[in-house]
Amino acid sequence: MIGREEPRLYFWPVGTVEAYDLGPMGTDVIAPEFNAVFLPTLPYGLVSSLSGYPGGMWVSADTYNNLIFELLASLAISEVEAVILFNGHGAEELALVYAANPEIVPQTWGGSRAFRYREGLKAYPSPRSAIRYSEEQAKPFTPEKAAAYYEELKKRISEVIKDILSGWEAFNQPGKKEA
Repeated sequence: MIGREEPRLYFWPVGTVEAYDLGPMGTDVIAPEFNAVFLPTLPYGLVSSLSGYPGGMWVSADTYNNLIFELLASLAISEVEAVILFNGHGAEELALVYAANPEIVPQTWGGSRAFRYREGLKAYPSPRSAIRYSEEQAKPFTPEKAAAYYEELKKRISEVIKDILSGWEAFNQPGKKEA
């Protein structure tokens, strides 16, 4: 047992090391690093569709699940009571990285080089190193749009965290009814 008061809630960014068009390698890992108490980022994930591009790395679902479980179990021994995992994959990662660190993202990226994902179609490796998941035309982001997106995402994540924490608080108080 640790003799001093330590935080009991930790944030753990996870992501995938993969190519991201003209963006930096590991964009999914950089995106979720918010200003909070957080554990070192786990830079490996399950996305294998972009592993044909230099530097893309992934692990199997079994390996990933076992790794997450074992690392969380080791935190429990340290009396960490709660961990919230954040995954930067699929959250307009490049806009988040651009908002946080614009000098590592090319300002000319507009999403136009992205391959459009289609249900029922699998190409390995992906024909391009960025994937667009909607029919909508790709829209370039500006520094202002990236910053606004980043702020809105932080607001939404804050709301979700508050909801999680209030649920945990109610769960830990037997006899208290949830609102």
